[in-house]
Amino acid sequence: MGFKNFIAQRLHHYKYIIFIIVLAVMIAFLFWYSTASDDEFLAVVSFFEYYVNKSEALGVLIFLVLNSASVMLGPFTSFPLVPISVVVWGEFNTIILLLAGWLLGDVVAYYIGYYFSYPAVRYLVSAERLDSWISTVSERTNFYVLFLFRMAFPAEIGYAFGLIKYDLGKYLILTLIAEIPFAIILAYLGGAFINKHLATFLGLVIAVGVIIIAALYLFSRSSKKQH
Repeated sequence: MGFKNFIAQRLHHYKYIIFIIVLAVMIAFLFWYSTASDDEFLAVVSFFEYYVNKSEALGVLIFLVLNSASVMLGPFTSFPLVPISVVVWGEFNTIILLLAGWLLGDVVAYYIGYYFSYPAVRYLVSAERLDSWISTVSERTNFYVLFLFRMAFPAEIGYAFGLIKYDLGKYLILTLIAEIPFAIILAYLGGAFINKHLATFLGLVIAVGVIIIAALYLFSRSSKKQH
C-alpha cells in the first residue's frame, strides 16, 4: 500500500515539477530579454552585497536560515537566492552553502518527527502524504532503496525518517549524497542565469528532471524485487 501510494503521489508531484520547470524557463526568458530585469537584479545584488560587506557572517547566516526553511517547501525554492549567492560568493561556495542549509533543515525536520511525534507533524504535512512516506520508509530498510527514495523525493521527508526513529547518521549520509547533485546543478543554474547562457540553463533544468525520473524508476524496480 505504501509503495502504491508513493507512486500515485509521485505522478501527481510530476505536474508540480513540470510547472516549476516551465515557470523557470519563462522567468529566464523574461530576464534575458528585459533590461529592466537586469537593473532590478543588480539592485538586489548591490543591496545584499552592502550588508555582506558589513558583516559576511550575518550574510552567510541569513542565507543558511532561508535555505533551511526551503527544505520544508522543496530544495528548488532556494533558487531565487542562488544567483545572488553566485555573484557574492561564487559557484563553489554557493554549493557548500546550499548543502549546509539543506542539511540543517533536514536535521530540524528529522528532530521534529523524532521528538514531537505524528500529531505535531500533521500540522506541517498532510496526513495522506505523511502516512505514505512513513509506510514507504518503514517498509524499505535497505540503504540503497532509501537513498533512491530520498533522491526521487528531495524535500520534506525528514519528518518520516524521524518518526520511525531511523538512524540519524545513516539518514544524514544518504541525504547528503542525494542532495549533492541538486546543489551543484542549482549553483550552475544560477551562473547560467546570470551570464545568460540559455542552452546551459535549459540543459541543467532538463538534468534535474532526468535525475528525479531515473531515481523513481530505479526505486520502483528495487522495491518490486523486495516483494
